[in-house]
Amino acid sequence: MATTAAAAAAAAATPLDEAKARNVLRQVEFYFSDSNLPRDGFLRRTVEESEDGLVSLALICSFSRMRSHLGLEGEVKPDTVPEETVLAVAEVLRRSSSLRISEDGKKVGRAKELLEPDEVIEQVDSRTIAASPLPYNVKLEDVESFFAQCGKVNSVRLPRHVSDKRHFCGTALVEFSEEDEAKGVYEKTLVFAGADLEIRPKKEFDAEREVKKEAYEKAQANKNSGEGYPKGLILAFKLKKIPANGGAEQNGGDKVDDAEGAEKDGSANTAEKSSIGHEDKAPEDKGVASKEQSDGVEETEGVAAGETAQSVDKDC
Repeated sequence: MATTAAAAAAAAATPLDEAKARNVLRQVEFYFSDSNLPRDGFLRRTVEESEDGLVSLALICSFSRMRSHLGLEGEVKPDTVPEETVLAVAEVLRRSSSLRISEDGKKVGRAKELLEPDEVIEQVDSRTIAASPLPYNVKLEDVESFFAQCGKVNSVRLPRHVSDKRHFCGTALVEFSEEDEAKGVYEKTLVFAGADLEIRPKKEFDAEREVKKEAYEKAQANKNSGEGYPKGLILAFKLKKIPANGGAEQNGGDKVDDAEGAEKDGSANTAEKSSIGHEDKAPEDKGVASKEQSDGVEETEGVAAGETAQSVDKDC
């Protein structure tokens, strides 16, 4: 009965036009791909907590990129995504060989079980190159089209600055389908937007980024602890009373008892003060901790090859 009702609802749902269907299919395939899922903390946990490895398709439709593709405006939560939209998306996703859709069309997952995440990440990184410098307003699809001349591109990511998550850092991470294709790029002389590109392994980029991240977090900690003093350092100082005649007198042994005089001098009636540094956490690299972050891992903007990006969000 439930299957019959779902089939009837699917039949009544308005099919997505071909352009929307193409973008939706690529986007959802990317969400569950080896390129994204191992690093996507929120989505991976959701899959692992599911008994059948499937997750709510309404949840997927509520992700920001999917909302854009589907034309869903305003604040959209999983329980507010129209059922006819979910079922229309399910019909499109049934075309995919890498995805699995539940009979009722309300859940989606990988067709093949994900291998050990760390192992998958190692494989993906081995076929990913870091290319720079790129314009700060570069489009994902332009980067993908450019590197498609070197081989089949699985995905493109535009990492954000360590110190400013609003802006692209100028280095793109391009994943190819084969490691040999990635290695071949190192031997090429490439020019993008008039600039000679430096091509290096993603691992080098990651190591450099980690150093910069640590430096930024240390600078932030010092800033928040006051005047760059190390966290936990106790500062002690003595106040001086400045008499009207202009002479200076240490306010240490001769403690000021005249509150009125202290007030006039603009100083507190205290012989010693202490300060303990307080550290506020610097912005972290997110691994995708919420559904809003599942549209591209960490502080990057990432999509499958061929996917159109509206803008650059997400380190040199």
